[in-house]
Amino acid sequence: MDYLQKYRLFLENAALLQKNFSICPLLYGSLGLEIRTSTDLRSDDIDILIPEPYLVGEKWLEFKRFLEQSGYCLIDAHEHTFCKDGMAYSYAAIDNLETFAAVRIGEIPLCRESGVTHLLLSLEQYLRVYQASAQDGYRKNVKEKRDGEKIELIEKKQRQEEAIITVRKAGKEDISRLMEIWLSANLDAHPYIPEQYWKGHYAEVRDYFLPRSELYCAVEKEDGTIIGFIGLVKDYIAGLFVDRKFRGQKAGTKLISHCQARYPVLELDVFAKNVRAIHFYEKMGFSITEQRKSPDTGEEECRMRWERAST
Repeated sequence: MDYLQKYRLFLENAALLQKNFSICPLLYGSLGLEIRTSTDLRSDDIDILIPEPYLVGEKWLEFKRFLEQSGYCLIDAHEHTFCKDGMAYSYAAIDNLETFAAVRIGEIPLCRESGVTHLLLSLEQYLRVYQASAQDGYRKNVKEKRDGEKIELIEKKQRQEEAIITVRKAGKEDISRLMEIWLSANLDAHPYIPEQYWKGHYAEVRDYFLPRSELYCAVEKEDGTIIGFIGLVKDYIAGLFVDRKFRGQKAGTKLISHCQARYPVLELDVFAKNVRAIHFYEKMGFSITEQRKSPDTGEEECRMRWERAST
């Protein structure tokens, strides 16, 4: 079974967790790295991280009972490992990632595939995980060679991504592609806002706002595919959007850096519930200056500001 077939099995499992427990799982381990890098590493099983409460006490018993009723057989209670149709599914606590590898949950990229939403570490986050794992006694003795190979793969992919993504100014001929990214990115990032809100503003954004904005897009050098874009009105960032297939690959970072090189001050608004975006902007040097309710959606918004350091 190749890694894409295993990924489909994960998506089936993740759909069950979302529907019945409202869990957005993290695809972890070798399979997650295979999906992130499009490289077959011959993963043995499916590692999944979920909130810790589902692995202890009454919630664990409920979680275990549900999986067993869904055809999964518990084979290792200590490791929270189940088996179904010859494939092992191991669950662990996502809560420990920050302590273990300095990976904040709110900064992990969100993916959506076949109608299923899940988390997937970026290359940088995977590198932290395997570097931390290299310090673990068991893994150092048993899996040191394989972990070292994975670190080499991650660093190689990082160098490739840095080289293949460039930023250019967007033109009228790009609007259709930009709108495709705009809609899917908003639907993915804002599940608390009705889908119709974005679809209802689609024509207005396409016909009025984008033509009046300063637009830059991140593109793959090899084939020119647009993978993300940023829109500005003077020094205000009206939006930053990245195609879901390319999230976690530094496109957003390159677009923000591109604008920071051109403006001494930048401001933007972001929904308070979009913790992942807030953490990203904070890493790029932005700070929250005020918080207020959006008159359009009724949701709390944070105004964030960045200023170039004086030399």
